[in-house]
Amino acid sequence: MPKLVPLGLVVICWVALAAGGARSVSGREPTDLANQLKTIRILPQTEAEVASAHERAKAFACEQLPAGESLEITSFIPERLPEFSIDARSLPVPCSRRAALSVGIDILPDDRVGLPRLSGGRILDYLHEHYVCLELRLLRDLDSGEAYFHHRLLAATTTFTGARLTVDPYELISRTIQDIRSLGLLLDRGKAKGPEDLRTLALVFKNMRIPDDAGPRDKPQAVYELGFIRGRSKSDGGLTLHTFATTENRKLLHYLEPFTHPRRPQQCSLFAGIRITDYKFAELLPADAVTRRSSVQARRSFVRKDLETFVEAQGWKGSVWDNTTGILDAIIDGKLTSSVDRLGESVR
Repeated sequence: MPKLVPLGLVVICWVALAAGGARSVSGREPTDLANQLKTIRILPQTEAEVASAHERAKAFACEQLPAGESLEITSFIPERLPEFSIDARSLPVPCSRRAALSVGIDILPDDRVGLPRLSGGRILDYLHEHYVCLELRLLRDLDSGEAYFHHRLLAATTTFTGARLTVDPYELISRTIQDIRSLGLLLDRGKAKGPEDLRTLALVFKNMRIPDDAGPRDKPQAVYELGFIRGRSKSDGGLTLHTFATTENRKLLHYLEPFTHPRRPQQCSLFAGIRITDYKFAELLPADAVTRRSSVQARRSFVRKDLETFVEAQGWKGSVWDNTTGILDAIIDGKLTSSVDRLGESVR
């Protein structure tokens, strides 16, 4: 994580910059928000487009937090971010770090028989004791005081119980995290580029999947899903985070339950049952895996037809993903009807 600097130094820096005629980071040159952060206006829609977008976003994979950090930082503290600079000098920007969703992993009972005799128990213990928390870095505009999103998602590996501190992940977890990538902050067409417009983060997830009924010769297939984190203003000036994810090759859109600290893998926002396919260090540590089963903790779920019907009723132009922010807000506000019955506490 970038080095923190004292608040007094922040004030001095900004006073000096103002005296020199520099602009603030609030939508004006030379540090225009949309120029400093990764933004997009069009989402990929076809399978080929989504796969290509994931590959191009390799540089925007989740940033792994080092061990020993607090799981969240709820107050705004100055940080130096390379995206905000004048003449190659990074400027301190007020930042906080907020949990958005959790990811839990376990090995299904049928696949545990293939675990190494020496390390199998330790592998299961690790997965039952740890999960990944995906987090947003929130920034505060220096002119208006409004909060907005950074485009890079952060990943913190932590434990289900005990102190809420980050720990070092298994290599398998690190590789999984690298396949969660940011497409950028989604800007509506024709909208401005102020803080209030930089509160929808678009993500793309990739996993290698082999179904339960796969035969011995069946090979894993790459599956791509989209994710969204939407920030909505609160009365105290803060933001409430609302998280969404697709499943079934983007045929279902799920409005996820608010983030809470889970107690076991199956209680995480996203859960994956895996089969380990490769090891390192004489088959002691897992190095690669395929997904066999997955589920999400959803409060409401929508099939593609639900979304298309709503877009048509509103008279909006374009496809579902051309109107993403409007759809997400309608779901949050309870204005969009779902034809999917809620399946207990999770949707497969």
